[in-house]
Amino acid sequence: MSLSKVPAKTSLAHLIGIARVAWDGSSQLPMDAPVVLMHHAQDGMCYDLLWNPVPHARRLFVFFSGDALRDKNDPPVFQRWSWAKLFPGHCVFISDPSLYLDAKLGLAWYSGTRTTDPM
Repeated sequence: MSLSKVPAKTSLAHLIGIARVAWDGSSQLPMDAPVVLMHHAQDGMCYDLLWNPVPHARRLFVFFSGDALRDKNDPPVFQRWSWAKLFPGHCVFISDPSLYLDAKLGLAWYSGTRTTDPM
């Protein structure tokens, strides 16, 4: 599935067809995968990122998320998908792990908990 075929703000429901893999949080991201959804759990937090590599690229562009609009999206939520093709390099989209903490939470700015800082 290409990133251009899904809404600009999307959740797991729209990611059918994209490979999903567990990631240990420290290993290198695959450079030869088309687009892959990676998941990592640590210290009670769930981290999700969408990796869009570009062959032979030397740059990395990182996209964070804003308001998740929880009446339409459940975590993970990735924003600005359609921008990937505009950047000359790899793109990684990072969902806010704090969204998993409460079903009503739509905007948390990656705040975490009293004991865990997801940043």
